[in-house]
Amino acid sequence: MRDLVSVTFPVGPDAHDAETALQDLLDQTWKSLEIIVVLNGCPVEVRELFHKYHDSRLKVIDHGKKGDLLKALNEAVKESLGKWLSLLGNSCGT
Repeated sequence: MRDLVSVTFPVGPDAHDAETALQDLLDQTWKSLEIIVVLNGCPVEVRELFHKYHDSRLKVIDHGKKGDLLKALNEAVKESLGKWLSLLGNSCGT
């Protein structure tokens, strides 16, 4: 079995590229992958977008109102199961 890689992915209120970024992660050839999406102050339509995916590699942490991003990412790290951890840089206004 390949080592599990955990990718944390912060998403903020301006998530215009978030679905494309998530799909790119899901399309990776490395299948031993865990994707932890941290929703931080996202409107309802963005939250619904991430909850529509049914993929066992995907975990969604929803913080509701925009809050402390570092606390949210720390929670994602605590939830991660991978031997390796990566942070997907945000370009979506978090």
